[in-house]
Amino acid sequence: MNPTRPTPTRLTRLFVSAALLFCFSAAPAFADEDGDGPDYKNYFEFSAGVSFIPNQTIEAGSLMGRIEPHTDAKRRGFNIGGAFGRQITDMFRAEFAVSYRESGIDAVSLGGAGVNADGNIALLAVMLNGYVDLSPEVIGVDLGVIPYVGFGIGYGELQVDMRETVTNAFDLDGLESVFVYNAMVGGRIPITDVVELSLGYRYIATTETDEARVTILGITQNLEAEFDAHEVSAGVRFLF
Repeated sequence: MNPTRPTPTRLTRLFVSAALLFCFSAAPAFADEDGDGPDYKNYFEFSAGVSFIPNQTIEAGSLMGRIEPHTDAKRRGFNIGGAFGRQITDMFRAEFAVSYRESGIDAVSLGGAGVNADGNIALLAVMLNGYVDLSPEVIGVDLGVIPYVGFGIGYGELQVDMRETVTNAFDLDGLESVFVYNAMVGGRIPITDVVELSLGYRYIATTETDEARVTILGITQNLEAEFDAHEVSAGVRFLF
């Protein structure tokens, strides 16, 4: 690995540190300026759901192939996450979010027919997201649900760990830092003044990584790969 390139651990620490700095430095602005009680402009959110990870394209030298994640319900992908955010206006909010998704691997192919494989593919992402909320104050109608759309960018750690299960001729083990982007759409449902539920769809993807390693019949070489997933998540949000 190039020693001048930040490691995944350093990138994660960088973004987590930035999030903490944002939280503490912005705290005075979050206080209620009128002294009449909380303004409910800030929130913590916890979410979980399912991740539908399509076949992932891989390339090792001149060989093209794919990774096939599990499709059965028992090993289908999942995602979990948390976020700290600020409602900046009636229409716009921003958040720092950390999320993790993982799926088992069913088969792999590289330069030929697919073979059975066992392992997993996972992505840890630290994101800065922005949202547009269609709140009653914005659209003039209370729908009982607040629709939203959002987009965000950040860094992540992409890990692929798998091996061919018949002859062990194929072994892939890589952990790479990657640029991540995601787009979201969904709705928020106010339950009380301080609690909301949410349900949404997210598309998340990474740029290509080229420093993972793959071993085929004892020969190790660089592997190029990308990652993307379609996700449905439900969450609970606490406003303060």
